[in-house]
Amino acid sequence: MSRRQPPDPRLSLRNLIAAELRLIRRELRLSGVEFGEIIHLDKTMISRLESGERPLQLDQAKLLDAHIASLRPRYTDNLDNVHARFEALVTLASGEPSDDWGREHERHEQRAHAIQVWESGYIPGLFQTADYARSMISATDVPMDVDKLLARRLDRQQILTRDNPPQVWALIDAGILMRPTDNPSIMRGQLAHLLELTELPNVTIRVVPQDVPLHQGLDGAFKIFKFTGALPLGYTEAAFGWRLVSDPSEVDLFALRWERLSALALPVSASKATIREHMETM
Repeated sequence: MSRRQPPDPRLSLRNLIAAELRLIRRELRLSGVEFGEIIHLDKTMISRLESGERPLQLDQAKLLDAHIASLRPRYTDNLDNVHARFEALVTLASGEPSDDWGREHERHEQRAHAIQVWESGYIPGLFQTADYARSMISATDVPMDVDKLLARRLDRQQILTRDNPPQVWALIDAGILMRPTDNPSIMRGQLAHLLELTELPNVTIRVVPQDVPLHQGLDGAFKIFKFTGALPLGYTEAAFGWRLVSDPSEVDLFALRWERLSALALPVSASKATIREHMETM
């Protein structure tokens, strides 16, 4: 069996990080197990980091930089300029588009214990019915396999009803509720589904009314993923790209923005009434 080719560091920062991890491990003459002990991962995960299959996380980068810094007296000639290098690389890479941003987004969504969502353009993916999702996906001008993407989107929604589901707090712009689809019955069914979801103990949906003043949420949608035993991540996307935010100071800005939008949103009961009102007029 031929060995997998290492990632080309000229193509992306993520590939560069993978190559640098392999280089530093060999320079320090560490096995995969020994390297994993430094950043709290097993040997298999180290292999996946070095192959570029999994990205190095910010907390892991800091552990590695700290370990390298502690070895400076011994490795002065070779390691004199690497302090905080991996932290810097990971921070820069967090703003770089991924070749498979959908999979990366889904991975964090699956492992989060809590998710905060702000959406101003359409019903959040975790809440979409099959008909609504198909209409939305089909409306894009980007070539894609609609059936494949639809199946992935619906599969993601299983986290809402699994054992130990994440707590999901969603804020949505009221304009979404009245935006027409191909068929009024599609939107009516979608709004009915939203009301059903509000009955789940782990799902909270609140509506930001349209008559509030201009606010920061109009800049675009975003999510905050919170994890057990790890730093939270921010996520935002646009038409032709995405950004996963790992720097704590930037994630804090997303959290502040979410709290400000929450202050503008209707209470839960009034939000349900608003959704029901739009559903009955479809």
